[in-house]
Amino acid sequence: MKKVLLFILLALPASCWAQKYYVPLSEDRIEQPLIDRLLETKHQIVFKEDSADYIIRSMITYQALSSAKGYIVITDKSGQIVAKSKEYGSLGSSWNTSPGSAVIKKIANKNLLKIISSL
Repeated sequence: MKKVLLFILLALPASCWAQKYYVPLSEDRIEQPLIDRLLETKHQIVFKEDSADYIIRSMITYQALSSAKGYIVITDKSGQIVAKSKEYGSLGSSWNTSPGSAVIKKIANKNLLKIISSL
């Protein structure tokens, strides 16, 4: 009986913190840095929105040929916003003509783990 109780007590926190994330991809796949960062830190990513606990969406508010601004929004299953990053800006470069992906990469490297840990 003690072994069963000990197993339940040890397994309960792991099952509670096993959150599943879904990152919808746009046509230009600017969300790839978010997915890479989640996989790098061993978070669970799912491929269907209805099986995820949280949905991470990238929002590009301004994009020109050489610059972009944007942020990410994390919603729960019901669609309620549970977290939002601050807005970042970035410039494109000669080898990376998509400033939107540079913005998302900056957010993934600086804020994503802080935001996820606050959920």
